[in-house]
Amino acid sequence: MQHHYLEMQEHFLYVPYYQHHRRIRVLLPKDYHHEQWQRYPVLYMHDGQNVFYSKESYSGHSWKIIPTIKNTHELPRLIIVGIDNAGVDRLDEYGPWKTDVGKGFVANAGGKGMDYAKWVVETVKPFIDHHYRTKPEREQTLLAGSSMGGIITAYMGAAYPHIFGHLGVFSLASWFSEPAFLQFIHHHSLAKASKVFIQVGTNEGDEVDSHFISNMNQGYIDCTLHYYQALLRTGHPLDHIRLRIMANEIHHEMHWADHFVDFLRFSLADKLGI
Repeated sequence: MQHHYLEMQEHFLYVPYYQHHRRIRVLLPKDYHHEQWQRYPVLYMHDGQNVFYSKESYSGHSWKIIPTIKNTHELPRLIIVGIDNAGVDRLDEYGPWKTDVGKGFVANAGGKGMDYAKWVVETVKPFIDHHYRTKPEREQTLLAGSSMGGIITAYMGAAYPHIFGHLGVFSLASWFSEPAFLQFIHHHSLAKASKVFIQVGTNEGDEVDSHFISNMNQGYIDCTLHYYQALLRTGHPLDHIRLRIMANEIHHEMHWADHFVDFLRFSLADKLGI
C-alpha cells in the first residue's frame, strides 16, 4: 500500500583514513516528501549491510528494520541511516583500541575506531543534517550497533555526548579491549538525559570468538555488566538505563531485531508520552 511506502536513498561518502568511498543508506519516514515542514529525529546504525535486507546480511538475517517500522505504527517517525562496515577491516574500524586478547590472525586488530567515530561526527552527520530535514540536536540523535558495533556505539556516546543523545548497545564486545574501554567510560560521562538500552544473551559465543577468549558466553555477560556498572559509577540515572540479559539468546541479528522496537520505545518515550 502506498501509505506504507518507505523510500531508501543511497550515498557514497569519502573515508579519508581508508581513502575510499563508503556506502550509507537513508531510510526516510512515511510521507517524508509530502510534509515539507516536518523535521525528524535520526538513528545512525553501524554494520549497514545487516540492517535493512537479509540477503545482504552476513548471517542471512537482517535487523528487519523496514517491516518493523511499517508494522509498529505507534513509533514516532524518524530517519534511519545505515552506515556500511569496512568489510575485512571491520574489527580495526570498530575497535577504538588495539585488542589485548586476540591471537593468531586477529592479534593486532583494532585501533581505527577513533578515526571512524570522527568521520561519522564530522562527515556523515553533517551530510545528513544538510541534505535531509533532520532534528540535529543531541536529544534527537540516536546511535545503535551490535557486537563490535556495540563497543563503537558505547565509545562514541561517551566521546561525543553533545552529539548522540540515546544509545542502543546490543551484545557489547568490549572484551575486545576491556581495560581501555572501561577506563574511557569511567572518565567520560554521558549527558544525564541520555537513554542507554543494553541487551545481551546468555549464549553469545561462537567459533570466531575462540580466537580471543575461551568462555565467550560468560565474557559477553561480564563486559555488559561492567559497562552497566561504569555508567552508574559516572552518575548516570538508573531510570535512563535499560539492561536486558536474555536467557538462551545467541549472537545473532534475529535477537537484535527482536529488541529493536523496545530500544526505540525506551529512547523515544518522551515523544510517545510514556
